[in-house]
Amino acid sequence: MKSKLMSRILVVLISISVVAGVYVRVNAQEEVVNYLYGRFKQKNIPVTEITVLEKSPLNLQVVIQSANPWVTAEDIKIMSMVDREIFVFARQQGYYVDAYTLILEDSQGKQLDSTTKQPDIESNSHLNFSPATLTDEVVQNMALERMNSYLDKFKLDNVNLTINISSDEGLQTLTLDVRTDSLGKANDIALFLWALPDTSFIDDLNAQGARIVFYRAKIIGENDDTLFDYVLDTEMSSGGWTIDDRLQNPSGDGPPPAPEP
Repeated sequence: MKSKLMSRILVVLISISVVAGVYVRVNAQEEVVNYLYGRFKQKNIPVTEITVLEKSPLNLQVVIQSANPWVTAEDIKIMSMVDREIFVFARQQGYYVDAYTLILEDSQGKQLDSTTKQPDIESNSHLNFSPATLTDEVVQNMALERMNSYLDKFKLDNVNLTINISSDEGLQTLTLDVRTDSLGKANDIALFLWALPDTSFIDDLNAQGARIVFYRAKIIGENDDTLFDYVLDTEMSSGGWTIDDRLQNPSGDGPPPAPEP
């Protein structure tokens, strides 16, 4: 009799444990979805839907809406921001997403882009979470002082270049805007802007107290048209570019120009 009673108690305890485990998982899934909705709203990321595709391992689907009928550099920037929100900021808060599918749609619901991503645990474990110790103005002046030597390495002179540093939550964005009337020179400048993140330029600034993690480089033509627009999360290697079809792609395996409407 005692043995049967103990068996029944054990079955009840196991059942309670299973129910509790399911509740915790469901509750955690709801929490991470609510957290992401809040963060995306705070960052002005135009998310329209977050869906749990798989509970364990946790796999999400995130749908964001483009303001254009084709993929733009601004869309690429937003998609990079989603990567960092899910695989960096959410994990800092204890929310672990194992994978997610990011879908970009236009205002009519037409799919423009879709990609499935998983965290690079090894690379992310080496991320520096410390905020910048230098002001945007100081970092901007340092960048201006160093830029000419890098332009010289690429044999570029008389470049109409503007440098700006901005920050959010202690993370800084380096923005470069170049204006040129020459398509030939635009090709050389595009190669320079594409290659700059792979030089020591940003690393040297960060070693001095900057926290540049976002890079945005743009070439504007004579009619104020955008010839080249490059967006990159320099730590997570997430990003891409759009380029005018009159220019040569700076990377042979890089993405094609964004399709025209």
